[in-house]
Amino acid sequence: MKKTLTLMRHAKASFRVPGHSDLERTLTEEGHKRTELVVEFLRKRDYRPDIIISSHAVRAVETAAIMGRALNPERVEMRIDRRIYRRDSGDFYDLLFGLPAEASHIMIVGHNPDINDFAGRFFGHDFDDLPTSGIVGIEFDVQTWEDMPLAAHKLLFYTTPRLLRTVL
Repeated sequence: MKKTLTLMRHAKASFRVPGHSDLERTLTEEGHKRTELVVEFLRKRDYRPDIIISSHAVRAVETAAIMGRALNPERVEMRIDRRIYRRDSGDFYDLLFGLPAEASHIMIVGHNPDINDFAGRFFGHDFDDLPTSGIVGIEFDVQTWEDMPLAAHKLLFYTTPRLLRTVL
């Protein structure tokens, strides 16, 4: 059985406003446009995540909502998890271990350096500081999500809005 994990850095967000926390930053117009390029890329591959897990930061929640509405509006389960914001990337395993075995495609929307570091755990290198709206897709040959840390896996894609502008 195959399971797909898509790791996405949140879309470009506004600068921090005095009196507001980092968690309250919202997406910019450019962030929306760049995310639409990623949506188009994933739609062409018929990507339909079963569960999207997002950081609780507003910019990540907004990004996750765009992805859910665009890729699998009828079936996607949206979850918000505080463990994604400024935590050790190893905490991502905890997010995945409790997921149902029937969920074959999971998307995590979070922040750097954690998204970058977690993807790098599977390939032994970083992904050059994954930019906003950047994504990494990994396929695992497993029955359950608990089996993924040691499972055979392959990189399905690494792409960014900048790269997509040249090919779409």
